[in-house]
Amino acid sequence: MAAVIASKSVVEDVMRKFISSLMALALALTLALTIGEPAQASTFNEQYSPYDSNDGYEYIPSGANITDSAVWEENASPGELNIAVFFESWVSRNRFWNGDDYVIVLLDTNNDGVSDYFMTTEDVSYPRNKSAIATYVYTYDNASIVPNCRAQTWMPDGYSDSSDNWVAWSFDKSCLPLGSTMSIGAGSSHLSYFDFTEFWSANTGEAAVLTTTYALPKAKPLSGFQTVTPAKEPDDLTKLSPETLKSVVQVYCADGVGSGWVADAQMTASVSSAGFKSVVITNQHVVEDCLRSGSVTVRDNSGVNHEGTVFASDSKNDLAGIYIQTSLPKLKWQGEKPAQGWWVGVLGSPSSLSGYLTTGIIGLVEQSTGLISVTSPIRPGNSGGPVFDREGRVIGVATAYLPGYENINVAGGTHLLCAEVITCASQNMVWSTSLAEQKQAVSDSDSELTDGVIEGGMLVQRAGSQVFVTSVDLQGSFEIYEDGDLIDSFVFNGAKQAHIVEQRVTGAIQIRKVEGGKASLVNYEMTRTLLWFQNVNLGTFSETSLGSSARDKVSNLVNHRYLEGDSWTARDSQVTKFICTGIYIEGATAAEKLSARKKAKLACENAKELDNDPNSEVSFFFQTKPTKAASYVGKVLVTVKGIQPQVAARVNYYLGR
Repeated sequence: MAAVIASKSVVEDVMRKFISSLMALALALTLALTIGEPAQASTFNEQYSPYDSNDGYEYIPSGANITDSAVWEENASPGELNIAVFFESWVSRNRFWNGDDYVIVLLDTNNDGVSDYFMTTEDVSYPRNKSAIATYVYTYDNASIVPNCRAQTWMPDGYSDSSDNWVAWSFDKSCLPLGSTMSIGAGSSHLSYFDFTEFWSANTGEAAVLTTTYALPKAKPLSGFQTVTPAKEPDDLTKLSPETLKSVVQVYCADGVGSGWVADAQMTASVSSAGFKSVVITNQHVVEDCLRSGSVTVRDNSGVNHEGTVFASDSKNDLAGIYIQTSLPKLKWQGEKPAQGWWVGVLGSPSSLSGYLTTGIIGLVEQSTGLISVTSPIRPGNSGGPVFDREGRVIGVATAYLPGYENINVAGGTHLLCAEVITCASQNMVWSTSLAEQKQAVSDSDSELTDGVIEGGMLVQRAGSQVFVTSVDLQGSFEIYEDGDLIDSFVFNGAKQAHIVEQRVTGAIQIRKVEGGKASLVNYEMTRTLLWFQNVNLGTFSETSLGSSARDKVSNLVNHRYLEGDSWTARDSQVTKFICTGIYIEGATAAEKLSARKKAKLACENAKELDNDPNSEVSFFFQTKPTKAASYVGKVLVTVKGIQPQVAARVNYYLGR
């Protein structure tokens, strides 16, 4: 009994310190917008304590007499544990407002007979609806708030009914060190009467965990950071909002819907090779019902649905990441650290109103957590949408609002993505106060490199501004950097493969092999010759035979003839490199991709057979690539590289310098 009373005195001190702050309430609400009554939800893992008859001869009023307690989980809120304390009769909604009455739940998470954490009722009048009252989970030894621990308390949705005899709490299981079981006790104070229950053991159930295992995307290095005149309204909001809206999506999970936005981040080679094109950011509570399956639906601003795969979930910061196999416009999210007074806009789907815009200013940037309080209205359905500055840069993820305080709305700062959703060398890559911080963050990214260097096996050749990467033995995931910036990534998973860099390249090239989150430099060979290339469409053929037309084209190419108009002309060079490319449509099935790979290999194998010059230097590599043009599906392009006859003199001059 003394422990319960002592705990209450500490709680009162804690609550006076924190509940008086509206921001503290807002922070508590960032991870909980709404909650349902247990009787109306689909529940599982329901457990009840033994009936409490340990009252001795002491008289305890029915409204203060605890009879039992219960634990349960809900399908609508996986990973969340609910605890209710039941009384002998009706519990008034105004019972706790004066601070003299309370109910407390004690948690012994390691079952050693000593309380580790506790939750308690709030000193407020509970509303007659399902709205949650934000609360905290405290450590038992010093009553300190457990950081980022989602918790709320509520009462039944009724009116002075005999069934309105309970008070409940819920919290995110991931924020406490729970085993398979824990011990639970309860105590109450009412009209100067006290009651408490013996501890009982409850099964904590299985938390909803993410089952997909794709690698996280990476933050891109930046050379600048400032938002110009951030307190001013945008120069043309009628232009900025529609442009930003192209990157804003709706996220559907189970029966719920939230918002999201497409982040400008670099996907790894393994993720790109799986066909993913865009990184969508949202709240964890938007997708928590779909964590086990990892599957959600993403609807873009044009109304097109895309299959989404949840690749990251951060319950502490209420953030999540989704990959989709469609390329959507990206939003910048790295730059100057936002501050009080900045203009902000919010785009999302409050009450399913797709693409709704609200505006305001930053009221507060919470230094200890990085959360942002904004005056722009945020409502259910906005969750996960972008909070952006006057230049369209996303500075926060819309998360919660404070009921009764229309101008207090909360967003998680984008730098919080660096914890579990996007890989960042430093949070200064996202929120910087100076250009020096940005440059330091960029240089810090080199710390991801190992000391080892992978020797040989990689050849890099230029054809004007085009770069070709080939290898006969190296396999795995690789990244290409130009002047220190990540520009491309690819995967080699077979012998004699090739990759053509998909952009103009003029700077210094660096290749890294990525394994287990670490990158090693590849010591490659760079050719010195000036090169040219020609794409020849072989047409449609089967997986086992080129057919006569395709075979004739390959024979001409491999024997040093190039296509000029409609005729084949002999080339001076005896150096030929075949890169056979299997083309498949975006969103192709695994079988279609495999078929394209087989055709690419077949083209190169036939080229080797058709080479009738024993003194020529011919090498063969293959790759597969997606396309949006359906007319190219099932066809193979052969890229021939060598010295173009018309520039032979120039080549000789270049090599002789």
